[in-house]
Amino acid sequence: MALVAFDASALVCYITWFTEENLATLISIIFIYKAIEKIRAVISDFAVVIAIMIMIVTDTCLNAPKLEVPHTLEEIH
Repeated sequence: MALVAFDASALVCYITWFTEENLATLISIIFIYKAIEKIRAVISDFAVVIAIMIMIVTDTCLNAPKLEVPHTLEEIH
């Protein structure tokens, strides 16, 4: 009866707004968390690929014969 007497139903708009904002915040946090998880997974997979590529390049470069670059046109002929 007291709530009716003081028109407590007018407060419903504030409670609804507060609940809606909280729900939106929680959903945003969940999406941000999932996005960070996926980014970390991609980075860890990419790091493995980069490490493999570096190993291949360094092995190839260490075993490659050294080339002499001519400094003048007379050395080419």
